[in-house]
Amino acid sequence: MSRNLIRQLKQLKHGEVSPRAEWLKESRSVLLSQIKNTISDIPSVRLLDKTWSALSIFLPKPVVYNIVRPVALLLVVVITATTAYSGTVKASYETLPGDWLYSAKRATEKTQVTVASIMGDKNTETKLHVEFAKRRAAETRQMVQSGDPGRSAQLTATVADLKTEINSINSKLEETKQNSSNMQAQVVKDVKQNSEEIKNVLQEVKNNLSVSTTTADKILSKEVSETKDLIKDVSNNALEVMVTKHLEGDLGISKEEVKQEISNSLRNSASDAVESKQNVDGAKTAMEAAKTEVKDLVGGGQNNLGLATKEITDKIATVANQTVAAVIKTEAGAAELGKRITEANVLLNNDDLAKAVDKMKEAGQVTKDMEQISDNTIEKTQTVLPIVQVIKEVSAVTNGGTLPNSSTTVGLLLLISTTTTSTNPTSTTAVTTTANLPKSPVLLEDPKLIK
Repeated sequence: MSRNLIRQLKQLKHGEVSPRAEWLKESRSVLLSQIKNTISDIPSVRLLDKTWSALSIFLPKPVVYNIVRPVALLLVVVITATTAYSGTVKASYETLPGDWLYSAKRATEKTQVTVASIMGDKNTETKLHVEFAKRRAAETRQMVQSGDPGRSAQLTATVADLKTEINSINSKLEETKQNSSNMQAQVVKDVKQNSEEIKNVLQEVKNNLSVSTTTADKILSKEVSETKDLIKDVSNNALEVMVTKHLEGDLGISKEEVKQEISNSLRNSASDAVESKQNVDGAKTAMEAAKTEVKDLVGGGQNNLGLATKEITDKIATVANQTVAAVIKTEAGAAELGKRITEANVLLNNDDLAKAVDKMKEAGQVTKDMEQISDNTIEKTQTVLPIVQVIKEVSAVTNGGTLPNSSTTVGLLLLISTTTTSTNPTSTTAVTTTANLPKSPVLLEDPKLIK
């Protein structure tokens, strides 16, 4: 190749080359024609073309090609993107608060509720709140069982979210009381059934928290108890709606279903009351044993502990008396509960469903009161039993069981000071599990009380 030709090629490569406008126009037309012919051979594209042509028969052609087709294409893009995103959402279902995909899970839930609310679909919105309440309860249980102290903040937030969901369900039920057409019969029944399931999960969470020694868990336990009471209210309200719908002639709820649900609620109230009564009786038995043990160990106050002995024995005596008072209250509560259950069963036999529900709600309130007495009694007992344990352990290593006048006295005084202020949420106290408390005979075992 000559040097002159090479020089000309280099100039062509690095110089500014501008093709003629006529050539560009002609080449573009040929290229577009080839692309159109190639794509037209694809079956799906041919089908789309026929679809747009068919729509042109019913709608003006500009509407089809300028409005309908762009919107359809946009939907295809959205669906494709949503399909890819759904994989992430599905993976997030099993996540817990604090996990990196949990925010996607919550965002999806909020979007679902928002869409249902905008559409005015009360049934779907209620079912979503129920489902999300179940998720929050399950998440709470899983985090408590894990025992991870790093999830304390997430636990508190999750219980708060659970309360929000429960309040939303209750709000929908209250609206339905004013207008029963707001909610389908099956949705109401689902609310009733799932509320019992949530209540059982919360009871399990509460039992797990009762063995904890941290102040945060004590506070959380009270929050869980309050949430449990809220879900009980949901259960009662759902049952009221069921009765109303049945009496209004809704064929989706039969009389037998309503009567069965009322009987189940009465049975659950009796079962909860039995547990509360057993806990209080067990606390009383434990305190009586502790009072006797300390009296024997310190010799009625004649030992080297001096003032500490009186403070210890006074503290134990006070709590022991409180447990006796609690036993009396729960016995009265059990008698009142038995009366309410009997009255409710009579009303059920007479098919007076509305009044039977009222008696059921009264029975539920008695059960709530008994559970509160039980919780308070256990908490007070847990502040004293560690003191008794310390006295026993120290006494075992001293001569003749005499407590030494040394740092032990200071330690006991500090323990007493701490446990005396245990009702203060900011304090940290030692805890003895209720599992170690002896159980007393069941007061409500009479089958006549539970029909």
